Amino acid sequence: MRGLTPAYRYEIDGRSVLVYDNVVSGAHQRALYKTIVDAPFRRTRSDAAESRDSKYWTASIPSSALRGLLVLDEIKRRIVAGFPSSKLVLDRAYLNSTAFGDATSFHRDFPDPSAVTGLLYVNDYWEPAWGGETVFLNSRDDAVVCVTPRPGRAVLFSAELAHRGMPPTRQCLEARIVLAFKFIPRGWRPPPRPRTRHVR
Repeated sequence: MRGLTPAYRYEIDGRSVLVYDNVVSGAHQRALYKTIVDAPFRRTRSDAAESRDSKYWTASIPSSALRGLLVLDEIKRRIVAGFPSSKLVLDRAYLNSTAFGDATSFHRDFPDPSAVTGLLYVNDYWEPAWGGETVFLNSRDDAVVCVTPRPGRAVLFSAELAHRGMPPTRQCLEARIVLAFKFIPRGWRPPPRPRTRHVR
């Protein structure tokens, strides 16, 4: 299917990382950035799975706004094509804003190997010298995949993979903005916690 073939495909310990270019482009890309750049960001953790020592500038997206987000349909189409055996539902979506000097950490988004994270790079212009790459680790904690945040590019990956959004370099005078989508298995429930035995 046209437009559903990734520009790059990587495998890390049997988990997929798929990179798609021009998911949004031209006037749509510029309009999306203009709408998002002034979102009400606040400093908080993006995910419960992330380090408690790391906080990011994030903005949540209400369910009502998600239904009208055209790019969500484009992300869903690519998930169906790239992860055909997974039956996933959108758990949440939010924005991340990272500027030079911000601290980020490696983390995993979800403990289930079939869950998928989608990231859309929202900035309407980006220089390679500005950094801001999304870096992925393998099971030996080696950085093995690095994705440049090109405008309109999306990266879809197993949410179990350790990754980190690098902050921009000193040369960049604007924030790196990413629209994140978290898809989880339909009907997923966290595993029960083991019972603690009390010694009397």
